[in-house]
Amino acid sequence: MRGRSVRVNASFVDILERSDTLVGLMGNVEARNGRFALYGDVVWSSIGFKRDGVRARAPAPGVTAAVSRTFNLDIQMAIAEVGASYEIARVGDLGLDVLGGVRYWHQEADLSFAADLTAAVGDLAWVNGRAFARSGSVDWLDPLIGGRVRYAVAPGHELFMRGDIGGFGLGSEFSWQAMGGYGFDFDTYDGVTISGVIGYRALSVNYTQGAGHRRYEFDMVQHGPVLGLSLRY
Repeated sequence: MRGRSVRVNASFVDILERSDTLVGLMGNVEARNGRFALYGDVVWSSIGFKRDGVRARAPAPGVTAAVSRTFNLDIQMAIAEVGASYEIARVGDLGLDVLGGVRYWHQEADLSFAADLTAAVGDLAWVNGRAFARSGSVDWLDPLIGGRVRYAVAPGHELFMRGDIGGFGLGSEFSWQAMGGYGFDFDTYDGVTISGVIGYRALSVNYTQGAGHRRYEFDMVQHGPVLGLSLRY
């Protein structure tokens, strides 16, 4: 904001302890026909912070002063990815896919701050208040290419590793993703196989927009465990 930069290093536990609202959703769908597959992936998160505080002083008999402050910050981020993969090699239970697609990023923030100063001398009171509010959003589209290794440990059970790079200055300056995990089928309904996914995911992006006081830079690496569902047609 206004040419300033802020460095943040926070774990999920840190964010959970300090936030007032935290909602996250992740979904994945894949449609495979032989060696060819289409896939989609969506991640959405909403984090809210609210702080209230009042400080009062009595500098002299019959004189009181109080300052009340209210701070609200709501941040929403959505990441949506669509693409296609093709199995270029298979050796026994081991398969190698190449993939390509696009990843869409959207960020939105709402910030508000209000402060009231109250001073009282006897029965005479004086109140002065100030309020500040800002909101904004940014979005961009990154092309990506990558690969995936899949190993079937048993029917309906699969280990996988995936990596991709993207951006290339067309959206962000550069982005990368790495993910490894274990997928297991546990139900089939009307031709759709429902699988559980357990793994670990790391996603990095370096995006810059504007210059000077209007410069926006987002250089982030987010990583952590993944627990979700996958639908395969």
